[in-house]
Amino acid sequence: RVKLARKPQRKGGAIMRHQLTKEQLRTMLTRKLSTAIGDREAEEKVAEINLETMLDLNANQFRRRVEATIIRLSTRAQLDRRKKRDTHKRQTKREQIGNAK
Repeated sequence: RVKLARKPQRKGGAIMRHQLTKEQLRTMLTRKLSTAIGDREAEEKVAEINLETMLDLNANQFRRRVEATIIRLSTRAQLDRRKKRDTHKRQTKREQIGNAK
């Protein structure tokens, strides 16, 4: 029985293999997020993320982290927007009451 030679395991993330730069990662995340929450908000949210740690992950972990980040940020942004809308509603209601007096 002949033992088959194993391929060496590729370690390190796409960044370590020089396939993705920090700027590319930033643009990728902002593009994915901007569909959910809008361009300017997406840029602000991505600015808060530590991109270095994401670049050290291997491919599967990286993919998982990207998805999780997008889900987390989009839900948080939606909550923020809802809160903003609710406060605005409350203000307009208060003004209507004030005008009625």
